[in-house]
Amino acid sequence: MASEKFLDKLIKLICGDNENVVCRIAMSQLVQTMNKTCSECQADRRVLLLDPLCFGRFYLSLLIESSLSLEDIPKDCYKIRLEEIKKVFQGKPVPVPTSDAVIKLRDALRILVTISKDKGLKKRIREPLDSGGLFEVLNDLFVKLPMKTSFVHDSNIFLAILHTSEEPLICMFDLDKRIAYINLKNRVPTLETIGLYVDLLLKDSGLSGRIIDSPLGNQYIQITIPHSFDASILKKINPHVGLAIQDLDDKKILSVRIVEDDAVVLSFSELYALFRKIGGGSNE
Repeated sequence: MASEKFLDKLIKLICGDNENVVCRIAMSQLVQTMNKTCSECQADRRVLLLDPLCFGRFYLSLLIESSLSLEDIPKDCYKIRLEEIKKVFQGKPVPVPTSDAVIKLRDALRILVTISKDKGLKKRIREPLDSGGLFEVLNDLFVKLPMKTSFVHDSNIFLAILHTSEEPLICMFDLDKRIAYINLKNRVPTLETIGLYVDLLLKDSGLSGRIIDSPLGNQYIQITIPHSFDASILKKINPHVGLAIQDLDDKKILSVRIVEDDAVVLSFSELYALFRKIGGGSNE
């Protein structure tokens, strides 16, 4: 790992426009810790394979999200991660958690195209692709996968839910950064992606709803629900979730607060579970 190169990129990723002396010191300490941890982990193949020293290969994801090149990423760790991701897409068990994993976009495409067994797609991804070409590949790819999929996109982000035999996998493909977020769970959508993610959840669940803004600047999802629906069960997903219900003559409207003080307040998995509960399904 190139420490100075990584430090600057990490500061940009974590601190953004709020970079200051404290942030630089904290990030410098983190880089030192990561270097030491990665060196110890790579020295023991068994640990690297079965019990990496950073939980869920979090440091690896951080390196990739910081836009480091493959030359600056631990090669063996990344190779193992790609095998784990492939197994998760196939519904197979893996020894290391893959939630909120980050990998290179091209590698995510290679894995999914291999699973699709489509020779035409395999040939297409060998060539350099601009954003338009990537969108075409992703659109074609998700209709050819062996599992049920739902997907939406805007000009830069492609969001999908892949219903594998083991669990639903929420994935996000960033065409600008050329990275893929796999099995999103604890991460929280950004203000820029929350609307797109709600569109995906509505499409996947078959529910009817919309996002509204409150006078205070908060945002809510409004969803039509049966009169018999017990909204209190949603508190099991997150006890702090903000709920409001309107009883109308012909329907019942549930409002769920998703943005407060300019921040999304529910994670990817919490929002997915919420829509599953409202739609009458189990939280797969």
